[in-house]
Amino acid sequence: MVDSGLAGGTKDLYAFTYTPGRRDAAGRIETYTLTARPLKFRRWGLQSFFTDETRVIRYTAEDRPATAKDPPIGY
Repeated sequence: MVDSGLAGGTKDLYAFTYTPGRRDAAGRIETYTLTARPLKFRRWGLQSFFTDETRVIRYTAEDRPATAKDPPIGY
């Protein structure tokens, strides 16, 4: 579901970090987190993003990684 180039790299001024959850008894990974953080934080225009297996994209305009506690896009 996540492009391998984005899962642990950079693109378009963002650093992407993919963290898989533990494997279940069948070997499946059912949880994950994916963050996108600006390579250089600026006061205007760049935000950090977060998503997980819920597929809800969350964001923050603060100079920190976004988390599951941040508001979803569109709110």
